[in-house]
Order: sequence, then C-alpha cells, then structure tokens
Amino acid sequence: MSAALSRRRLLLGPLARDAQQSAATVDASCLAARGIYCRSCAEACTRSALGVTPLAGGFARVAIDPEACNACGECVEVCPASAIQVPATPVNAHA
Repeated sequence: MSAALSRRRLLLGPLARDAQQSAATVDASCLAARGIYCRSCAEACTRSALGVTPLAGGFARVAIDPEACNACGECVEVCPASAIQVPATPVNAHA
C-alpha cells in the first residue's frame, strides 16, 4: 500500500525531479564572473541554490547546488546578462 500524500505536502513539498530535468547553469556572460558586482540571482533564489563566492580582482564565482535547485527559473528572470539557463521540462514530464 502506498503512503498517503497530504495536501500540504503536495502543494508545498518538493517534486521529484525526473531524469530529464536538471539544475540551472550559468554561462560566461555572468556579470559577477566578469568582475561586475551582481548578486541578483542569489538574492532571488528562495531555495538558496545559488552561491556567489568572491575571487581575487573583484571577480566572483556563481555556483548552483543541483540538489537545492528545482529549475523554477526565478534566477533567469532577474539576471541582467541573461547568463542563466534552465533546461526545458518536457510537456509530458509530470503526466
């Protein structure tokens, strides 16, 4: 017998990630990686999946925790350089 799923867990709990869905990625056009102060993606992420680590010379590295990232796209919307991509989820992925 399968375990019952409460409405709260259904609405607020994490969805199981299918094999075709993965975390967001950051490309070389990232402002922080180019030495321009920007933390928009990390500040927008409600799951704290993005971390910005300062490097020498004013540069920074943006790292995405694939376990925390649910590919919601909030970071994509706020990125001024369009440096973040989220893989498209197939239409029938949750069918």
